[in-house]
Amino acid sequence: MKFTFEGSAADFNIATMEEVLLRLVQTRGKRNAVICLICLALLAVGIWSFFTGSTKRTSVFVVLALLLFLYLRRSSAVAAGRAQQTILHLLEAENAQSEEERERIFTYTFEENTCTMSSNGKVLGTWAWTSLDRVGESEGVIALWRVDNEAHRSVLPVPKKCLKDGTFEEFRNYLNGWLDGKRRVTYYRIPAYLRELLD
Repeated sequence: MKFTFEGSAADFNIATMEEVLLRLVQTRGKRNAVICLICLALLAVGIWSFFTGSTKRTSVFVVLALLLFLYLRRSSAVAAGRAQQTILHLLEAENAQSEEERERIFTYTFEENTCTMSSNGKVLGTWAWTSLDRVGESEGVIALWRVDNEAHRSVLPVPKKCLKDGTFEEFRNYLNGWLDGKRRVTYYRIPAYLRELLD
């Protein structure tokens, strides 16, 4: 099966910026869930301690839960700030491009376990994988992540609006076949306040 995405450099630049937000939403969601569960467990133990008569233990557990919650809020703000800085750097790089460079047409062709990237009929490179670590999808992008080695991951963001050959359902099924284990293409909703960073 073959899938082709074709669009301007500007389309692929926007997809790269949206992938930054998609990654932020994905990692923040997992981390927040774990920290919230720990906070709830600490509060439950604190309430249990209160009813068993140990007010000192209650205050310790409640303070720990509060500190974890404050850490969660702070780390989320820091991660959003980093994403915003990355997007600003990408926007600066895009603004440095000439109009001709921004309108240059790129083609990504997916066949087997390889994406061939070309422009104006000239092959620029390939992005191959033996298996995909994960695939994320948002309103405007599909992002493929692979593990190159223990210390390095690479990502290939693809703008959804540029799909020319095939359907999204077929493309998702194709990608699901390359994911490890029970993993599947996962959709992430990027909140409006984060999406504003792209404007």
